[in-house]
Amino acid sequence: MLLLIFYGLSLAKGLSPLVCGDVTEEKDCLDIINGIYLCKWTTNGCVNMKCELAKPPCDSLIYENKACSTSGTNCVSVSECSEIDNQNSCGAVKAGGRDCIWDTLCRMKQCSDYDQANCKVSNEENCVFKDGTCQKLVSCTDIVTKDLCQTIDLADQCAWINDKCDIFDCKKFTNSEECFSAVSKTDSCFNGAVDNTVNCMSCFSLQSQCDCQQYGLYGCKWDTQTGGCIRQKCEDFEDTITCQQAFDGLTCVWYKPMDQCKSITNANELDRQCDLYVFSQTLTFGLLVSLIIYI
Repeated sequence: MLLLIFYGLSLAKGLSPLVCGDVTEEKDCLDIINGIYLCKWTTNGCVNMKCELAKPPCDSLIYENKACSTSGTNCVSVSECSEIDNQNSCGAVKAGGRDCIWDTLCRMKQCSDYDQANCKVSNEENCVFKDGTCQKLVSCTDIVTKDLCQTIDLADQCAWINDKCDIFDCKKFTNSEECFSAVSKTDSCFNGAVDNTVNCMSCFSLQSQCDCQQYGLYGCKWDTQTGGCIRQKCEDFEDTITCQQAFDGLTCVWYKPMDQCKSITNANELDRQCDLYVFSQTLTFGLLVSLIIYI
């Protein structure tokens, strides 16, 4: 059976080249190979197409994941704005996926290169118009819209608190509903008040073992190694019983394929990845069976 499969694959390779280097005749080098490889016929035979084999103008072309730039009578591959040697190409080529600008030489665009109307994003850096100029956004307090505040990735975790953008801190939330829904990359909040007031806090803010144990319902646990209060994760529970009885049982589930406690979000993502893997394996098997039948 294995010999039959290898024989079939070799026949398939002979009928349809898998890469540019498999092509032996110029007429076969004119087509895209295997739906992936764009080839070029040269004195060295059929090779992968690249910028250096193109003819100007070529500022809109991309080969081998590299942008092409016109340089005199030639085309060259560029991965940095500084590699572009003329103003026309500098304004047209995205070197390494970045916007470039001509400033005596070609350089990467910065927030300061934009006016107020276009002061939003520059090469994946968030910009803000402040003090009459467009600047790189570095502080949560410079953000004026809720959507940007909740989605931006800065050194400090930002949160929309009391109708303004501020550095994430559970103590700053004065609304009970907002307190319980507040989650950062490393922390989450809960209302520790016993009456109708709001005392928004987190496990990390509790200083004593006694206080930490008092809020075990919210996942707080005293870590004897660090001498501090931490918030448990679903992955911390090592058996089905404790997983099901977790402080936040609605979000924890025992994930049987890995025999581990996972959050429902993680479990759903793992299921999705597993479904994609099974589908790809089924498709591969089906193609192999079709090939064997064809042979």
